[in-house]
Amino acid sequence: MQVVINGKKKSAQKNQVLTDFMKQHKIKMLNAVVEYNGKILSKKDLVNTKLKGSDKIEVISFVGGG
Repeated sequence: MQVVINGKKKSAQKNQVLTDFMKQHKIKMLNAVVEYNGKILSKKDLVNTKLKGSDKIEVISFVGGG
């Protein structure tokens, strides 16, 4: 099954939990916000969300600097 993450198609297992998908694809969640099909997810929702075909995920990481 295919999902779109940050504009790129990636393979995912049917009913795979979102956090497992992120670990599998080495996507770091530290200081990040996840948008799942247009909705911002809380950290609690990340571990309860199962992927379906054609999901759209955006991961936005915050970077500090000066």
